[in-house]
Amino acid sequence: MLNILDLSKNRLDGEIPSSICSMQIIYFLSLTANNLSGELSPSLLNCTWLNSLDLGNNRLSGEIPKWIGERMGLLTQLRLRGNMLTGNIPQQLCGLSDIPILDLAHNNLSGSIPPCLSHLSALKFMALLDTPLDELYADYY
Repeated sequence: MLNILDLSKNRLDGEIPSSICSMQIIYFLSLTANNLSGELSPSLLNCTWLNSLDLGNNRLSGEIPKWIGERMGLLTQLRLRGNMLTGNIPQQLCGLSDIPILDLAHNNLSGSIPPCLSHLSALKFMALLDTPLDELYADYY
């Protein structure tokens, strides 16, 4: 049974496949440091047991979907660093009550930071600006 899918640091391109979570229970999904593009696909909602979603350092665009905070409540890590995401940080991310790592830095986000993010009791590290990775994660792991 596949529980970890790590395809990071390859040369994958195109959109995130709609079938990415259709057949297995995946707890950890990392597609970081590829050349993926397009918007975040609602097919990720099929990863119903997902704890860690790392899509950093790609060319993903569009807004951060509200459904991440509304329907992916098991996430303990959300890393969207280094993409081309735009728009506001959705207030629905405050629904990720058990998340210790929220990394949205190095995008084109605008607007204000939802105040409710400061009330996430499990949050240990939140990167919304240009924070070096070694400083960000050093004490967590």
